[in-house]
Amino acid sequence: NGQGGLTANVTKARTLYQRACDAQSSLGCRELGRIYELGVGVKPDVKRARKYYQVACDGDDATACTSLGTLDRAAP
Repeated sequence: NGQGGLTANVTKARTLYQRACDAQSSLGCRELGRIYELGVGVKPDVKRARKYYQVACDGDDATACTSLGTLDRAAP
């Protein structure tokens, strides 16, 4: 996140979160969802965000479930 004097590297972060998600990490999937929802270093992609939030929610990540619900409420 670039705090503490460190430089943020969103490409590296996305790669690591993807690796974690592929290894069944709910946290990794949730963070990928956040990246795609907010467009952090990528074009915003609600469909992808929803997919990753759903995987994380299915893995009992309550924060991802909340984010998924927020996306669903915002959908037209």
